[in-house]
Amino acid sequence: MPARPQPPITPPVANPEALSLRGNRGGLIRKAGVGRRIRAARGLAIVSVVAVLGLMVLLFVAMMDMASGARAGAGHEVVQQRLTALEPLPGQLVVTQLREATGRSGELWISQPGALRRYGSDGRFVAGHRLYSADSLTVADEAGLLG
Repeated sequence: MPARPQPPITPPVANPEALSLRGNRGGLIRKAGVGRRIRAARGLAIVSVVAVLGLMVLLFVAMMDMASGARAGAGHEVVQQRLTALEPLPGQLVVTQLREATGRSGELWISQPGALRRYGSDGRFVAGHRLYSADSLTVADEAGLLG
């Protein structure tokens, strides 16, 4: 008696009910619809993963945007504090210049817009002081106050 041919060895299958022994070449064929469901489940998983990754990227970008906005706000706050600290200086500078020019005994002084003239007790011009800002705040002759 001749030996019967052995059926081909097939790899183990996760879902044996999805397979059928009928086929045109003697191989295993999946039952109708099972492959579609598996592909649909894989597609749904990919869509879910991409959606979660998209949300994570969106949250990361929003967090970085908030951090950069907070950093810029902190920088503006530092500048504002520095300006607030420097605000009284110009007024104090002018008051100091006036006190220095007028605080000498035995001299007379005359003020004019932007300058102050000092004269000795004999009426002779002693010095002139430019107020606010100039290259040279003190001049030795009256012509220096004009130019």
